[in-house]
Amino acid sequence: MRRLLGLVLSAAFAASGLAEASGNAVPRGMSLGRGMSGPHYARGGRPAQIGAPTVNASVGINVGGVVDYAVESFFVDAMKQARAWGPPSAPWEGGAPVDSHGWPTTDAGLLALCCISDPVSNVTLLGGTYKLKFTGKADVSFIIYQGNVSNYVYNAKTNPSTALVNVTDTDPGTTVFLSFTNTQRTPSSPVGSGLTNLTLIRPQTAPNGQTWWTSAKQTFTTPYLNLLAPFSTLRFMDWASTNGNPVTKWSQRTPPDYASQQQPNGAAWEYAIELCNTLGKDMWVNVPVGATDGYVTSLAKLIHKDLNPNLNVYVEFSNEVWNSSFAQFFTNLNAAEAEVKADKHSPLDYDGDTDIYDWAQRRVGWRLMQISNIFASVYGPGAIGTTVRPVYATQAGSTYYCQITLGMIAAVFGPPSQFFYGIAQAPYWNGVPPPPPTLTVDQVLADSETALQATPAQVAGFDAYSVYYGLYNLTYEGGPGMSGNNANLPAMIAANTDPRMGGQVSEALSDFYTNGGDMYVYYNDAGTYGQYGMWGTTQNVFVQNTPKLQAIDATVNTPFTRTLGAPIPSVIPAQSFEIQPVNAGFEATDPTNGPYFYFRKGGINGAQYATVGYLVNAPTAGTYDMDMTVGNYYSYPATATISLSTQAPVGTFTIPGNNSISNAEVTNIVPVTLPAGLSVLTIALTSGEFALFSLNAGTNLAPPNRHRGLHVRRF
Repeated sequence: MRRLLGLVLSAAFAASGLAEASGNAVPRGMSLGRGMSGPHYARGGRPAQIGAPTVNASVGINVGGVVDYAVESFFVDAMKQARAWGPPSAPWEGGAPVDSHGWPTTDAGLLALCCISDPVSNVTLLGGTYKLKFTGKADVSFIIYQGNVSNYVYNAKTNPSTALVNVTDTDPGTTVFLSFTNTQRTPSSPVGSGLTNLTLIRPQTAPNGQTWWTSAKQTFTTPYLNLLAPFSTLRFMDWASTNGNPVTKWSQRTPPDYASQQQPNGAAWEYAIELCNTLGKDMWVNVPVGATDGYVTSLAKLIHKDLNPNLNVYVEFSNEVWNSSFAQFFTNLNAAEAEVKADKHSPLDYDGDTDIYDWAQRRVGWRLMQISNIFASVYGPGAIGTTVRPVYATQAGSTYYCQITLGMIAAVFGPPSQFFYGIAQAPYWNGVPPPPPTLTVDQVLADSETALQATPAQVAGFDAYSVYYGLYNLTYEGGPGMSGNNANLPAMIAANTDPRMGGQVSEALSDFYTNGGDMYVYYNDAGTYGQYGMWGTTQNVFVQNTPKLQAIDATVNTPFTRTLGAPIPSVIPAQSFEIQPVNAGFEATDPTNGPYFYFRKGGINGAQYATVGYLVNAPTAGTYDMDMTVGNYYSYPATATISLSTQAPVGTFTIPGNNSISNAEVTNIVPVTLPAGLSVLTIALTSGEFALFSLNAGTNLAPPNRHRGLHVRRF
């Protein structure tokens, strides 16, 4: 289905000619609030069962960071995206002294917006007439690029200044530079004392004829609101400047009344909440790595107070704390090492693990659990997993981190589903080698398609853990991940605007949902394509008919059937387990009967019993008979239980003692009741040792065969 859907959409995009080919956008026919993706649940609600046979696709989106050059063009008031104040003749240098609210206390220059253009026509989108207003008096001039300041008026009685800023340049690099000299904050202030409360309202109409806003009082631009309309959830990782964020205390965050929201501490949470409320979207927050409990409490209280009560909040600890490219990796690593040294009963090494990198990844889950408990203290315990949705996010394809972290939570604190809503990864696909080969667009797309084929297995591996621990399977990011400044850059950019890329995005989404995914959060909303990546769904906030966006639009709310897991009935090979909660036992091959898994004691101090889990897919809910094909080195019998995931055992298998694993036999039958869709069948050793050749799941099993040799099933 995924290949068919991808090819169909790719062909449809090509036939319609709707690649990124025009600066005069064809909006997706939506007004504010259109295209809500996936079901939204009132407080206390919850999506369909984990591992349900089908899922309706819900797609979230990563919101970009607030900077002056952001393609998203978030705010109607351009001042909210401006850089730090600089000298009047060189605003780009920054460094001008400011007061506690970010307003200059001397003559200063402002870089408000920069370099937003239509990549097709190569014409700036920043042209037009802006409405300037501030408190105080100044000589105002437009510098560097073509433009002017007109209609300046100062009211000496009430102290406001107003003017029109006319940007006439068409260069794609056009920047809105303003110089403020002979400033006076108040009529009695000395000359050169700066100004306050500046706003710079965008032109209502952009140079391409499209509308920036319908009311100058709205906070966010109309095209940006329309861009986000189909998505169910907004992730604010970049918005909050999560990577390397130095904030520890709530008082250090950026308040909403600060002069500009372009800050190293991230933009204000209040505006993120307002954006979610405006569109009716769930919120995904990233808590800074060093945030204190007090910070987390204040954040939880703010969201609880201001976010629409019909919306949900996803909560993640920092971002990619597994990734040593980011400062938060080392902050967390050092904290984990210090914790273990300070507490001989630390949960991070509860099992005797001496690997500090394992401690660090366990600390991610531990800190998220603490954050979850803080949110529970604000919202109430019943909100966790419903309205409040803590997400354990880790490296794509790394089920090892899921194993050691969720295993630690389960062993020390209790079921992870008490604290978490889901697990998440970022299944990007790349596939473009560096030069010397100079590739064509066709070759880039072919390499990208090859890389895409690896992602279904990553998703499926995570789904086994999500079902086992009763958590939803999400992505925190994902999409085509091409980047690099090399000879292939022009071909990579062209490939990302090609209709066939829409087919690949569609294929990736289909792969995710059919392999057990519940919500795909795409990275990211918009951005210029270049050496640092081609992440955005579009390069122009007005162009909302790109192949990537069409693929997403076509997928939203589409029902997908889960295709992963061993089908019931079937004979499940012993070595095909997806979960190993207890690291005991080993894999080997018998010359007579083939591959097996050998159950014995191991794990912590060699005293734990081997346990493995098999992901299965039942066509309908019902009771299914199970038995096992086994061998035993010893003359005495062994026993093992079968259960659903981490639940209590539903029955016990008795493994005969036959002195040779080559003399394989079949155990007794244990009936197991399964829901429709995905489940994990957990086999746990309880006494003795034995070799498992297969778990046999079906509804028409023959009685155990006590004759030597493998038993033949009748399905």
